[in-house]
Amino acid sequence: MNELALIEKKDLREEFIDRIEVLDKVKTLLLLPDIQLATRQQVADFYEVDQSTIRKLEVKNRDEIDSDGFVIFKLKDFKECEEVPTRKIISNRGYFEVHYSNGTLGRYQHNGVALYTRRAILRIGMLLRDSVIAKEIRTQLLNIEEKTTQEQKILSITEEQQLMLDVMCATNEGERLLAFSRFNDYKNRYINILEDKIDILVNGILTWNPREGCNRMVRQIAGKVFDSKYGKAWNKVYAEMLYKHNIGVARRIKESKIKNATIFDVLNDSEMSLLVKSCISLCEMYNINIDNLFIDLKENL
Repeated sequence: MNELALIEKKDLREEFIDRIEVLDKVKTLLLLPDIQLATRQQVADFYEVDQSTIRKLEVKNRDEIDSDGFVIFKLKDFKECEEVPTRKIISNRGYFEVHYSNGTLGRYQHNGVALYTRRAILRIGMLLRDSVIAKEIRTQLLNIEEKTTQEQKILSITEEQQLMLDVMCATNEGERLLAFSRFNDYKNRYINILEDKIDILVNGILTWNPREGCNRMVRQIAGKVFDSKYGKAWNKVYAEMLYKHNIGVARRIKESKIKNATIFDVLNDSEMSLLVKSCISLCEMYNINIDNLFIDLKENL
């Protein structure tokens, strides 16, 4: 994954959107006092770009930015905001003034002022191409992710490594057999947990939308492993089906009488569960989290 991937992939942005602490690590972020929100101009100043550039991203990605708390504040909104002293809000002809508690004066048009939360500001950083600050934001996000992933990997293998060391360091045959038995118990426990998880996911996806579920998983595999080459990711699935389940998908498609046949046209109902299982297994192998996919399919039923 590189920092440009955050610009192109919404699902990746969702994974990083809570990492608002990165903003202050890269540059001092100035917010309006009392309400702790930033105007569009403040966001533009932070990323060192024109306000019009921020506005274009705001329009193009409105759904995402709205979900992060982006708001248009008008006079009544300031008056209803508990954090702003109402006695210091003055309405004038064509504009109104807000006198914040630290002495700062805000002057806004009556049609309102666009205000950004920290999450919305971070979202802009993941979308903005031509900004040195935005590029550094994305780099910092990926560095945090890499560090977290490494820590998780270390934690996940610590028990296994210790059990292997116990086997290797046993001083007699009795200790070695006991250590080896513990090691096998650990491996079997891990395998059973993984198989149970996969079975639950398979049953859920088959119930809700197997075709959409498989397509989404393959897209994620393509993005993470095959440089977004969708066909290569499907070839990996075909190989998984052949070697694990003895189902020659490529041959079936080639021999099919259906024009432009896909994998979904050449599998029967019982084999569809094996396809879903293969996709999930590949996601597990490549450390791709599909929990959000699982939830989305359920909600869209």
